[in-house]
Amino acid sequence: MKRKIRVTVDIALLLLLPVLMTEMLMGQQLHEWVGTVSFLVFVLHHILNYRWWGTLAKGDYTPVRCLMTLLDLLLVADILALMTSGIMMSGFVFDWLNIRGGMMIARKLHLFASYWSLILMSAHVGLHAGIVVKRIKGAAAKWLTRILALGLSAYGIYAFVSQKIANYLFLTTHFVLYDETKPDAVFVLETVAMIVLFAAVFYYLQKLLLKIKCGDAAKKALKPTALFLPVLICLTVGLCLNIGGRSGKNPSWGGENMPDNNTQSEATQQPESHSPYAADDGTGCCCGPFCAHPRRYIPDGKPRRRGMACGGRNTAYRHGQRFLH
Repeated sequence: MKRKIRVTVDIALLLLLPVLMTEMLMGQQLHEWVGTVSFLVFVLHHILNYRWWGTLAKGDYTPVRCLMTLLDLLLVADILALMTSGIMMSGFVFDWLNIRGGMMIARKLHLFASYWSLILMSAHVGLHAGIVVKRIKGAAAKWLTRILALGLSAYGIYAFVSQKIANYLFLTTHFVLYDETKPDAVFVLETVAMIVLFAAVFYYLQKLLLKIKCGDAAKKALKPTALFLPVLICLTVGLCLNIGGRSGKNPSWGGENMPDNNTQSEATQQPESHSPYAADDGTGCCCGPFCAHPRRYIPDGKPRRRGMACGGRNTAYRHGQRFLH
């Protein structure tokens, strides 16, 4: 019975991942509810697998175990970052908390963590895919599975490049450009293809690492690497976001900074003192003069709640283009 519950929870997490990546299709309110449910399912997943936490400091660490532990700990940190930033930006589910300030950093963190969760969760699936692969019987079924995985992985590479996912992984932009001419089903298929891509990459990476034999000294060195490297990565990311948030510029690694609001054209900028929709709550925003975040001009003339975006589906307008936050 407990095994069936575990399998159900794992399948639910896998199905919720592509749904969460389609926020622009479902709207912010539904996205917040689905995100909250996903977090609760994630917590349930760790409750059912609580023994894993007790084994972290025990036993030897092979390269495969080091990789799995490293990715799992990063995934836990990533999900916590997603939920924390999501609560801070919430305009529906957690709006009653009335959180003030920190919106800029929360939005950057949510964008950053959401796309890394796509990779980390896909990697987690790939590292445990051997359980499913072993149940595939017959040469024809195995080759069909390989061909399907190969085709989806190739399409996933195309989707990764065309959607410019690398820009969001390293925060070289604060906007998610969404092609509204693309059918919704195609966008969902691209997300699924990227999940298959990264799952396949880490599945075969695991098979490669299994062939590596390590001595006792190497196994001892792998344990602190797996346990402390995630902490170092989280501290580095937090520092970069904090520095970027205080400077008001894009904290991207190798990316270009956002344009300074003072250099924007006066013709496209409405003075705050004369704007009936300006909100002086100190949160500010780096989206530019066409964003409906607090202290900015709203292009369609309709007021929005604090922290809400201005395109109707969590979008912002900048230089005549439509972007997703």
